[in-house]
Amino acid sequence: MTVPPPGISPSRVRPSVVSGPGASELAKSRSDEYAQQSKFVKGRTFFQNGAQWVDTEVQKLSGAKPVRVQFASAEYFDLLKRHPEAQEWLATGRNLQLVLRGIVYEIHE
Repeated sequence: MTVPPPGISPSRVRPSVVSGPGASELAKSRSDEYAQQSKFVKGRTFFQNGAQWVDTEVQKLSGAKPVRVQFASAEYFDLLKRHPEAQEWLATGRNLQLVLRGIVYEIHE
């Protein structure tokens, strides 16, 4: 049972736990939704922001201007040659931002 803080009527307190018929389905649905919005790849976490996947390392370089690279272009494959360790990160999607050696790259279609 939830105990209200002093001065709050017990009738105004609503439990934060979902209960009743369908509660477990709702909880699973929410869990699946959050899992689909993030990926853990080779030691890094990527979050989905619209159609783009964003490396959490990008937040640490918030003032950095991203270097834009078109997916599957000659520049993209050159980036992959220079940073073979990024292969699994680049496989995250066709639209993503990631940090490689202190530089933010924005891969786009």
